[in-house]
Amino acid sequence: MEEKYYTITQVAEKLNLHHKTIRNFINSGKLNASRMGKQWRVTQEDLDLFVQSRESSEQNESSDSFTILKQPEILRGGRCQVSSVIDLADIAKNQYMRISNLLLAVMNGRNGDFQEASINMKYYEGEQKMRIFLWGGLKFMEEMLNTVGLLTEEEKGNGE
Repeated sequence: MEEKYYTITQVAEKLNLHHKTIRNFINSGKLNASRMGKQWRVTQEDLDLFVQSRESSEQNESSDSFTILKQPEILRGGRCQVSSVIDLADIAKNQYMRISNLLLAVMNGRNGDFQEASINMKYYEGEQKMRIFLWGGLKFMEEMLNTVGLLTEEEKGNGE
């Protein structure tokens, strides 16, 4: 039987994720893929294994989650690195999507300033809670915390 291969774009469409997220899964080793020419291809078997591992790791919890890792998490040259976990309560799914998209835009729009930074956001639908994990330099942390502060104050102002 002939093996079915998918492009990164096709996998992204199947999983309803951005193609860069799929590329990050491949680069981090979470999703097995093979190079065919200049493009990555994912077999149906590897896609099924990836979906199963994600489902089992979420332990039947209804949530959305994604991570962006720009470079390996290595402390180089004695530079200061900071981590932070932010919990936001009473967040509806549409607010989660808005906040996460804006945080990603801030992070990705800095022309390489935040290359060693990472962000992971998870939404707990049943609890209407958002958790944000940040790791990076002082500049990154300052910018992201200020942005979260502005966004949550804006959400609070819209809700009253």
